[in-house]
Amino acid sequence: MCVGAGLATLVYSGLQVASGVMQANSIRQQGQAQNNYYQYLAAQNEQQAQLAERTGAAQSHAVQETQKLQGQRLKTSQAEFNASQQAALAANGIYGSVTASDIQRSTASKQALDENLLRFDADTKSYEATVGAQNQAYSLRSGAAGYRAAGANSLYASKIAARNSLIGTAVSAISPFIFRPFK
Repeated sequence: MCVGAGLATLVYSGLQVASGVMQANSIRQQGQAQNNYYQYLAAQNEQQAQLAERTGAAQSHAVQETQKLQGQRLKTSQAEFNASQQAALAANGIYGSVTASDIQRSTASKQALDENLLRFDADTKSYEATVGAQNQAYSLRSGAAGYRAAGANSLYASKIAARNSLIGTAVSAISPFIFRPFK
């Protein structure tokens, strides 16, 4: 009977070891799967950050191009206005006078101000698009770094849990031999 009981204890301990190894392997694989998931999320954030930067650059470029077109239209409109103003002044007989020069200087000054305001508005919108995209990209990259850290932590934690499982299995498997030795 003692040999049979000893053999049963040995088989039981062997099965415990096999179960413990399988459990430790499962824990390690779960940690690897979590790490893979977090790495995927980090990669998605990186791609979104690059997209945000490209979108911001495209928006900034579009604003500047729109400003160029508006600036050209403004200059054309101003030239037409200046020509009609000169014609009106000449028709009234005040072309070439001090009053006409004052009116033309005032008009030129206001036109320059309009051009500067148009450029300033475009530069402001361009800056906002660029900075907004940079901030979004920074936020996404920060999130990606957090995901990578979470992945590394889950991998590390799973390795610790797998080791602990193996140690617990080893203690359970040898305890029948330590506390109830064979006769």
